[in-house]
Amino acid sequence: MRLWQSGEFAKRAPPPRLVVFGSFPGHAYRCAGKAAWDFDGPHYRLGPRGPEFVGPHRASVAIARFHWLLKRAGLMETHVAALLSARFGEPDVDDGRLCIALVKEIAGLATSKGAEFVVLDWRGRDDSAVAVAMSDALRVVSVLEVRSRFDVDDPRYQIPHDGHPSAAAVDLLVRELAQRYGPILTTP
Repeated sequence: MRLWQSGEFAKRAPPPRLVVFGSFPGHAYRCAGKAAWDFDGPHYRLGPRGPEFVGPHRASVAIARFHWLLKRAGLMETHVAALLSARFGEPDVDDGRLCIALVKEIAGLATSKGAEFVVLDWRGRDDSAVAVAMSDALRVVSVLEVRSRFDVDDPRYQIPHDGHPSAAAVDLLVRELAQRYGPILTTP
């Protein structure tokens, strides 16, 4: 989304015909600046007119890394750690709302450019309130529910120690997307 908003996408690639967004519950965590590894990721907040770009996550991620280090060191019983957990713990409903608003914004950008937009709902067995709310809210756009195609928690469909989709998972999804959207991708 940030590439489109900045105008950089148009400089780097031809106009898309299909935009596929992989929706993982972890995206709510990342959108909220709670991912300790995402130092330069775009930071958004939910403003009165929708998602607003604030800048990179640098400050919040530095604090999230500190929180992660306290957790790994077994020092989570401290007052500092308790305060950090309130800010950098698991994603909450507000984080989910922000993520949903970003996806809807991306869908609007895609369709305004003449592209089809589809969400790959990769929720798996995560039935947390945030994951379920995200899945339900994204029904306003075209959704391909991955867990109805195969067991996303099956090791064959995940990169070990990573959780991202494996080549086998991507192959199955690309075949289905090609079957569903092939005509728009091959028409000049």
